[in-house]
Amino acid sequence: MSNFTVKQAILWGADKLRERKIPSARIDSEILLSLVLEQPREAQISKSKCQIKPKILKKFKGLIERRTKNEPIAYIVGKKEFYGLDFLVTKDVLVPRPETELLVDLVIKSLPTIHYPLSTILDLGTGSGCIGLTLAKHLPKAKVICADISKKALLVARKNARNLKLKSVKFVLSDLLSEIKESPDIIVANLPYLTRAELAEPSIKKEPKLALYGGQDGLALYERLFRQIKRRLSLHASSEGLAFVSPLLLFCEISESQGKKITALARRYFPKAEIEIKKDLARRDRVMMAKL
Repeated sequence: MSNFTVKQAILWGADKLRERKIPSARIDSEILLSLVLEQPREAQISKSKCQIKPKILKKFKGLIERRTKNEPIAYIVGKKEFYGLDFLVTKDVLVPRPETELLVDLVIKSLPTIHYPLSTILDLGTGSGCIGLTLAKHLPKAKVICADISKKALLVARKNARNLKLKSVKFVLSDLLSEIKESPDIIVANLPYLTRAELAEPSIKKEPKLALYGGQDGLALYERLFRQIKRRLSLHASSEGLAFVSPLLLFCEISESQGKKITALARRYFPKAEIEIKKDLARRDRVMMAKL
């Protein structure tokens, strides 16, 4: 691998990734080369014929090797863009997905139906914090709470809050609602919803299983959440203990095959709720909205 130009290195890296059926081979090769060169990808065009130093080339080869083993490009680079913001990501959190931006859009659009800016938004399973912190950035007058069962994930989310200069966001270590004392107006939940069979997908095998596996049908955690919410709404009716005040808006990210199942599940716990399934840009079922 001696005496490679920028262009030759990109082509070499892309070929290696294609051999392992990495779909974004060319782009990933460019991204990883720009990382070791410490230059933007745009500079690769004007410097395509420039020679790469052997030490830099060796480092690039190592990154390509990591990517051939399906390590997410975001873990290698250490960050991922979400809703126009950069988020630190580590192996302790899921890589933010573009389709999850729909959750942010839907929450923002829902605000006319509640009393903003006095609203409290709870982001359950916050991970990197991409949903809750993005909402805090765009809705500075709202009270945002980011909760997760993973201490390591919350550390990442706190770092992202500092990077985004968000000082008022509250972080809570909690198994779903177990440690939540507030009564939120909106709950946004991107909980694990994959089945065991779906966990075998090579593209996600490097991501934390705690943030992916949702039980036999993928909806076990959502059912637990619905049970907890129903319990707190019942407590409100009896004026006892920690309670939620109705109406409450609930947003749950799901897989494309779970729209009917989660609707039926939600109706079992909230028979009077207004429930709607929203599709992502690929026209796949992606979010369940419920007004309880």
